[in-house]
Amino acid sequence: PFDEHLRGYGHEDTLFGYRLKKNKILVQHIDNPVQHDFDENNLEFIKKTEQGIKNLIFISKNLVDEAFFKEVKLLNSYEKIKKYHLNKVLQLLSPLLLPFIRKILIKTGNSLVLFDIYKLLYFTKLSDD
Repeated sequence: PFDEHLRGYGHEDTLFGYRLKKNKILVQHIDNPVQHDFDENNLEFIKKTEQGIKNLIFISKNLVDEAFFKEVKLLNSYEKIKKYHLNKVLQLLSPLLLPFIRKILIKTGNSLVLFDIYKLLYFTKLSDD
C-alpha cells in the first residue's frame, strides 16, 4: 500500500517503487504511452509540483535511507549542489529567482529546463541544510 504519512499530491508512487526495488520485487515496465487530456492550467500544475516537492522532502527526511537519493533526479542533483556548498547560494537566490521563473512558467509552460531549475530552487528553499 501507499504510505499513509504522505498528505496531498506527489511522490507516493516514487516511494512505492523504491520500496519494491529495495525488497527485490521485480517490476516489468511496458511501452504503453499515455496521453493526458485534462483541463489543468499551468498554475495548478506548479502548485501540485510544489506539494510533491514538500512530500519528497518529508520522504527524504523520514522514510528512506541514503540509497533513495540516487534514485530521484531532484534529490541527486541537490546532493551534488550541496557537496560543493552551493545550496546556501541557491537558498539566498531563491527568493529573487523563484517568483520570476514561476511567472514565466505560468505564462508559457514550455521549458522543461526552466521547470527543472524551478524545482531545484524550490527544493533548496525549503531544505534546511
